[in-house]
Amino acid sequence: KDIHPTQAKVTIAKERALPAWGDLTWQYYEDADKIQSSGTGMSLTVTYYKVELENGKEILTAITQDSQSITKGDRIRACIHFTTDRSMDYLKLHISRPAALEPTSTHSGYAYHNGLAHYRSIEDKNTTFYIPHIAKGSYLLECDHWVSQSGHYICGASTIQCMYAPAFIATATSQT
Repeated sequence: KDIHPTQAKVTIAKERALPAWGDLTWQYYEDADKIQSSGTGMSLTVTYYKVELENGKEILTAITQDSQSITKGDRIRACIHFTTDRSMDYLKLHISRPAALEPTSTHSGYAYHNGLAHYRSIEDKNTTFYIPHIAKGSYLLECDHWVSQSGHYICGASTIQCMYAPAFIATATSQT
């Protein structure tokens, strides 16, 4: 109710006959459970799976809003799938964790996974991947977690954004 259409009016003036570039971003806050997927030049999907062992093989069961609640001690895998329509440099992939998940590995550092070199930073409520270069295409990263408290939880917003061209951004739909 504090945002009015009159605040959306922007005027840009160019005074010289030289090339110019610019970017305009409108940022606002939203409840985590209302966030929808969106993207400009990129797409991002984060899916959570319960990992169970059966005859020595991993069985992944997707966690949905209709699924039973997760239980303390369960192993959960976040599968992060993103695409980009062009080659880019310096991307920041920010993945929020639901409150009850703790990463199985708490070590930050450089890694190479599924053809993608990146620096992984593990923090209290999220994991951030810094990617120095990416070619046009589709990519998959995975993170395993342990459940510390049983129940149903909401995952916060996850985004991928080019750090030097912030207009290239994608947001993943929030999950319950």
